[in-house]
Amino acid sequence: MVLEECPFCHRFLAAQLVSREEVDTGEILKEKDVIFRMGISIETGERIADQPEAFITYKFTYRCKDCGKEWTKFSVKEVGLPEEYVQDELE
Repeated sequence: MVLEECPFCHRFLAAQLVSREEVDTGEILKEKDVIFRMGISIETGERIADQPEAFITYKFTYRCKDCGKEWTKFSVKEVGLPEEYVQDELE
């Protein structure tokens, strides 16, 4: 799968996805300035920091097919609560 441009050599459509793994959101947040590197707004970042178990974080590793350098990106997705839990709270 070929995606966006390489941040090193800036070749367009040169990034290849090497791996995708689910990582612990709480552990990722311990890294310095990770919220800003993930491109997450401060408001959303505070929500993630307050309830890391409510989010799934994926770590993507890319390699440039031209220069061969690798880099990582993160993606955070909010986990929806099962409908039964929401109904129980409402009652």
